[in-house]
Amino acid sequence: FQGNLESYLFSERQAKMAKAKAKASKPAGGKAPSRAVPESIKKKQASEKKIADVAKAEAATAEKKAKDDVKIFADNAAKYQAEYEAAEKLAIANRRSAKANGGFYVPAEPKL
Repeated sequence: FQGNLESYLFSERQAKMAKAKAKASKPAGGKAPSRAVPESIKKKQASEKKIADVAKAEAATAEKKAKDDVKIFADNAAKYQAEYEAAEKLAIANRRSAKANGGFYVPAEPKL
């Protein structure tokens, strides 16, 4: 019986010591203390954050430029379409006037 009592008391002492150690390691708020982060890892995280911020800013700038470019392209397309329609109307008017005057209209050929 004594052997069992000693092992029981020994395990009780270990349990009390473990509880005391756990209480000592936790601050009053109940959170475990944070581990210290090595300086090299802090530097790496800071440089990665800088790179990410620069990339984010560049992406925003590129997106804004792309939106502006789409507007410019649409304006240019409308302008060119108006030019093509005006040239087509002029060609039709020239053919009609030549036919009315008894002549022929030969459209200009593109220069090479």
